[in-house]
Amino acid sequence: MGSRASRQYGRRRLTAPTSSGGLAGVTADAILGALAGTPIDPGDLPPATVDVVVDLGLAGLALAPGTDGTPDPAGPDLPADHPLRLAVLAGAFRDELQREVARAATDALRAAGVRVVPFRGAALVDAGLYPLPGSRPRADLDLLIPEADASTAIRVLAEVGFTAWGDDPGAASGWLDTATFDAPGSIPDLGMDLDLHWRISRGGLRFGVPGLETALPDPDWAGPRVEPHLVHLAEHLLKHLRVGPHLFGWADLVRLAPRVSDWDEVVQLARTGPLATGTAALLDTCRTRLGAAIPPEVPGRIARFGPAALRGMDPVRALLSPSASRGEGLARRWAWAGGGGAAAVELLGAALPSRAWLRARYPDTPGILRTPRFWGHSVAWLLGLATSPASGNQEWEEPGGRTGKNRPIPSVDTPEPRL
Repeated sequence: MGSRASRQYGRRRLTAPTSSGGLAGVTADAILGALAGTPIDPGDLPPATVDVVVDLGLAGLALAPGTDGTPDPAGPDLPADHPLRLAVLAGAFRDELQREVARAATDALRAAGVRVVPFRGAALVDAGLYPLPGSRPRADLDLLIPEADASTAIRVLAEVGFTAWGDDPGAASGWLDTATFDAPGSIPDLGMDLDLHWRISRGGLRFGVPGLETALPDPDWAGPRVEPHLVHLAEHLLKHLRVGPHLFGWADLVRLAPRVSDWDEVVQLARTGPLATGTAALLDTCRTRLGAAIPPEVPGRIARFGPAALRGMDPVRALLSPSASRGEGLARRWAWAGGGGAAAVELLGAALPSRAWLRARYPDTPGILRTPRFWGHSVAWLLGLATSPASGNQEWEEPGGRTGKNRPIPSVDTPEPRL
């Protein structure tokens, strides 16, 4: 089923049986059904569709839990060697390893007095929004901490065996937003990276917002409040959609929307964010394309949007498209910011970081030269000659010289540890 060169869950482009220039109807339906939480009978899936579902990491969403409420990864009629069964079992194994990594990190941080909140996929899995083990693959684990504790947290994780990417992220915590770590003794390419975040402005999701921490079923685990988390997930998905698909971002929104109790807060947070138009278009697409439990009036209350804001937002069609260029990504960002003056202000904010950030980023450069150096650095990044000024050289390099933040995760045809 096409090239297996890139195995980032939810990001791979497909070459699949097509109808009218798109994915075959049953394949598209299987993908949309998995994202929307409406699994279909595996017996109805042709082998080509099964290959696509497995390769995208959607096997756990394509199968329903058992009728007694317990996970039933095999399904009553699936043979032991069925690709969906093997993929789900491998996903459950990977999920348990990731949970152990998350527990090790949070236990160490909390023992050191650092408040920590899991968010994005890690929080949704822990909240039980993905009942089948391994049905929400994660390329990394995201934890949010207070900005004032960044240096301490980085030191604590290093002391318990986590290995930071890049050169001394603790010394760069004044300008970095995130530090990425390899888990102690982690198995390569199993998605065992840990991302420690301390500056997240999207959707008001940051420490200091009242009620950020809300107890979840596990008394030792906490996650963000639903309303700011939903807006953050929408804006985070927009960031990914600038350059390509991110299937599990759609699945997260569909599963979190029913938990929202105050849509007025969602509207207010989204309207005051930098990508209000894009957030409105995205939530409307989730509602109409995936049946998300979003009130029909909410997108229009956030912002008016037209066809330009809907580009790149079809979760299935994007799988057949080549990666968006940086120019196309910039055009999407312009549309999602609302165009005109609103977009100019948003982009200008990215082009003119604060003096404190520039001083921390380029400490050896005279003050008057820091902004020109940042602009030169940014132009080199746009031309593909340098890493992003905000990356901290945390990128990895894959064969062929391309760089990217998330390491690929193997498909089920890659040998897995015996269960």
